[in-house]
Amino acid sequence: MPRVTLVKKARKAVLGSDIKAGESYYWWKFKFGPKVVSRTQPKREQLTRSDFTFAIYGFEDVLFGLDAAESLGSQIESVADDMESLADEQEDKLSNMPDGLQEGDVGQMLQERADALREWADELRNIDTETEPDETVEDLLEDAQSELGIEQDEDEEGNELPLTEDQLANIRAKAEEMVEEKREEKGQEIVDEAQGTSYGGP
Repeated sequence: MPRVTLVKKARKAVLGSDIKAGESYYWWKFKFGPKVVSRTQPKREQLTRSDFTFAIYGFEDVLFGLDAAESLGSQIESVADDMESLADEQEDKLSNMPDGLQEGDVGQMLQERADALREWADELRNIDTETEPDETVEDLLEDAQSELGIEQDEDEEGNELPLTEDQLANIRAKAEEMVEEKREEKGQEIVDEAQGTSYGGP
């Protein structure tokens, strides 16, 4: 990865760009390549010429951009599918190499990449993406009633009297709120777990 240099104030306009004298900019250079300039600090994707490394960065960016409000299962499954496709590409490259080179350093690297990608995909697929609350509706309603502090009145014989319509409406509304909170908490747990997986290959 090339070293990035920040120029705080350009002494003159930078040739081939819209950066004027006095403006700040970043520059870096690949081996045997031209100097690259940018007004903004480059993203790591801009600092590699490896398609493979670029793809790995892309997977990580997607995982760190997971939205707990969306369908996490489909988001994670899509990333895992792309990882396995990249693993297939590495193995195809390996199989197309001459037999004498497949056991060499490059051949071993390709196989290690493929294995690590499949392991990464498996870790993602093993994440429980079920966000529905485990409690039954009855349990949730009881929890909501307790949370609201609503107690049922009793008649002279000690029998519980039915709740009023207003009380029932408040309990249902509270239960829905609690369900949504549980879903958000579970969704964030899934996101954290997915982001906690990492590529362990070369």
